Amino acid sequence: MCLNSMKNNLKDISLYIHIPFCVRKCLYCDFLSFPMSEEKKESYVDILLKEFEMWERTLSHHREIFKTVFIGGGTPTCLKPELLRTIGERIKRHISSETEFTIEVNPGTLTDEHIEVFKDIGVNRISLGLQSAQNTELQRLGRIHSYEDFENNYKKLRAAGFTNINVDIMSDIPGQSPQSYKDTLQKVLELEPEHISAYSLIIEPGTPFFDMYENGELDIADEDTDRDMYAMTKSLLAKKGYNRYEISNYSKKGRECIHNIVYWNGGDYLGVGLGASSYVNGMRFAAPADFDEYEKFVRENYLKKSKELTEIASNLEESEVLTEDKKIEEFMFLGLRLTEGIYINVFRERFGKDIFEVYPDAIRKHIEEGLLVHDREKGRIYFSDIGLDLSNYVLSDFIIG
Repeated sequence: MCLNSMKNNLKDISLYIHIPFCVRKCLYCDFLSFPMSEEKKESYVDILLKEFEMWERTLSHHREIFKTVFIGGGTPTCLKPELLRTIGERIKRHISSETEFTIEVNPGTLTDEHIEVFKDIGVNRISLGLQSAQNTELQRLGRIHSYEDFENNYKKLRAAGFTNINVDIMSDIPGQSPQSYKDTLQKVLELEPEHISAYSLIIEPGTPFFDMYENGELDIADEDTDRDMYAMTKSLLAKKGYNRYEISNYSKKGRECIHNIVYWNGGDYLGVGLGASSYVNGMRFAAPADFDEYEKFVRENYLKKSKELTEIASNLEESEVLTEDKKIEEFMFLGLRLTEGIYINVFRERFGKDIFEVYPDAIRKHIEEGLLVHDREKGRIYFSDIGLDLSNYVLSDFIIG
C-alpha cells in the first residue's frame, strides 16, 4: 500500500523519530540506546534525514501535516542543539499549530541552547525523565542526574513558556520505600506538570538489573508493597485533579498525550531512525536495529525512485501485513489500556463484526468476574479498577486462535 493512497487520511498519521544515544546506559534500560562519539552522532543524523526523505517521497507533494511528532530515545538531548535544529527544520514543513510536538528530555543533558531550538522548531510538549526525587534511588538506577538537576530543568522550561510538560516517575526502585515514593509523588505534584507517567520497574533480560536480580542482589518491593505504591499513585493524583486515562498515564483535563493515544487506538504512525517501528494501513515494519545494517538499508533505498511503501518495507526483515485476526487482537490489547475502553460501534465499523460474536466467552467471563464493565448507555467495554490491576490476565483471553 502506498502512503500516497492515504491522501485524505494523512492528517491522522503520526511521526516518531528515534535518537538512540545516551550519556550512560541506565541499569534497568533495555531500550535501543547506547553512548556514541560526536562524529558518529553527526553521521547518524545525516542517515536519519535521508531515511525521512525516503519515506517523505510517499507523501503527496510533501504537504501533509503530521497529527503528532515525537522525538524519543535514548536521550534526544544527547545531540548537540544544532543537530536537533537540523532535524526539526527538516520536518517543520509537516507540522502545524495543531500538531502535538513532543521531545524527550533527560535532566543532566538539557542546555539553554536546546531550549532555544525547541522553541524555534515548534516543540510544544516536553517529556522529562525524572524517575525519582530521591538522589540515592537515582544513583541505584544508574541515572546521570540529581533531583536538583531535574528541578532546575523543569523551572527553565516553564520560564521559556512551555505549558505542556510530562514527568516520568518510577515505583519498585531497589531500596525504595512507600515513604520515599510518596515523597517523590508529592514533590512532582507541587510542580503541577500537565501529565504524569507512573511506571513500575520491570526487570528486563539483558540488563544489569536482570543479572543482579538473578544473583539475589536487588532489594525490590514485595507484591504487597508494590500494590500499596500503586494504590497511592491513583489516590494522590486523583486528589490533585489528574485523570487516569491509561493504565500508567495521568493528566489534567485535555492534556492527554495524543501521540500515545494514536498508538493505543491503532492509528497510523511512521517511525524514523535506528530500529524504529511503523504501522501504516495494516502493515507493520521496523528499521534495522544494527547501525551498519540500518545505514546500508537507507543508502540502498534512498537512491530508489519508487513511491511504493510496500516495495521499500518489504526489504526489511521485520515487516508484516497484519491479518484480520491480528488487527482485532491488537485493537483489544491496545484499546483496553485506555480507561475509556473500547466502543462497540467503533469495533463494528472497523472490522464489520459484532464484538460479542467475536469474543462471546471472554467478555462474559470477565464481566462476571467484575474485571470488565459493559456500559450499555455509552456503548463501550472497559476495565474496572480491579481489572486494570489484572490487565495481563484479562488480555490473555483476547488472543484469537
